[in-house]
Amino acid sequence: MRALVPSRGASWIGTAAALGLVLSACGRSTVSGPSALPAFVPSSPIAGEAVHSFFPASAAQFTDGAQFTTARLKAQAAATSACLAKAGTASNANPDVDATSAAEIAMAGVDTVDFPDLDRISSERAFVPPIAFPPAAAPRVPASAPATPTDSGRAAAQRCRQSSAALFPVQNAAGPLTDQWWAGVRRIQSSQQVRAVLPAFRDCLAESGAPADQIPLTSSGEAFGHFLAWENGADQAAATSAAITANDQRWAPVFAACAKPVMQVVEPMTLQAQQVFLHDNARQVQQLEAMAESELQAARR
Repeated sequence: MRALVPSRGASWIGTAAALGLVLSACGRSTVSGPSALPAFVPSSPIAGEAVHSFFPASAAQFTDGAQFTTARLKAQAAATSACLAKAGTASNANPDVDATSAAEIAMAGVDTVDFPDLDRISSERAFVPPIAFPPAAAPRVPASAPATPTDSGRAAAQRCRQSSAALFPVQNAAGPLTDQWWAGVRRIQSSQQVRAVLPAFRDCLAESGAPADQIPLTSSGEAFGHFLAWENGADQAAATSAAITANDQRWAPVFAACAKPVMQVVEPMTLQAQQVFLHDNARQVQQLEAMAESELQAARR
């Protein structure tokens, strides 16, 4: 399952109710509703993907943001592999480099806890899409390189990872504002409106045999996460890959159906909050847009 962005406790949003939002940062008190603010318009498609990568508010936006994340990870993976080749160290002599990059790229568009793509989960009867690990599209040095990483190979891998990460300073620049956004998302997930629909989510799962006592009612993220951890535990206990597939095919559509009423509450609130958040932080968001586009274009040259 996708790791969550950690929050540092700085929260900018209070309870979203009806069409009003009560904010607790930037000196803002109340807003009469999202219609009072201009809609966010990205400066370019890449900029829009970057903004949705940092500050997603729906499953559709998370998928859109994954386009930037995937492009960034692919550029970094290619740069790392090329760096290793230049250093005379084959990336296939450092399998952790290729495996990590491939896994990160494959999972970039998956978030089953905060913004699950319920339509895909239901139609594919799977929580995570099939993951392929294609060979890295970057030069490798001779096949005679040792299969087991050496100390020098590990050191080269670390240096090359660091140099490839430096291609995208926007990641660090976005960190503080991203933390603020995700703290706000957590507040929405644990709001009174969302907690009110969680008992029905728990009961819906229990009707199909999931243990109700393992589904907390404190927030949608925790409720989804605990169910998925339980389902993943059943996968790990399965004796064969066929049994794992059968377990996923059983529970994926159940989860999608039970979670849908919850997300029908969460997503509109989050989209409203996002509009206020982007408006209140417009200057920083514009700076991040410019950085993301220029850095990705430079990495592609």
